[in-house]
Amino acid sequence: MKLDLHIHSKYSYDSFSEASRIVKAAKRKGLDVISITDHDNMKVYEKLPHKLDIIVVRGMEKKTDMGDVTGLFFKRPITGSDAHTYFEIGRAVTAIEGYANDLEERKKILLNSRRKCYG
Repeated sequence: MKLDLHIHSKYSYDSFSEASRIVKAAKRKGLDVISITDHDNMKVYEKLPHKLDIIVVRGMEKKTDMGDVTGLFFKRPITGSDAHTYFEIGRAVTAIEGYANDLEERKKILLNSRRKCYG
């Protein structure tokens, strides 16, 4: 399985790419999974069609007073800019239904996976 979990769109200060163009480029490169992780917002997800031929993991890159953190599987943007944001991100990820809530359990799932991941 090929994936890219750190892509920026025109909603980040460091990219000009439209959502549709990102999806087309990902398909052309043979990616199976992408995440558009714009800086401090999730506006791009309003522009993506609901049905795509590629898996899209919702995410964002959040600036905190301890540096940038990239978070995945968000339903809504994470707010705040202090270190407590790390804990908010952790709670958001572990509260996802259907996903392993325990770090060791997640690690086992990844290590036991027979699929190859490319970054």
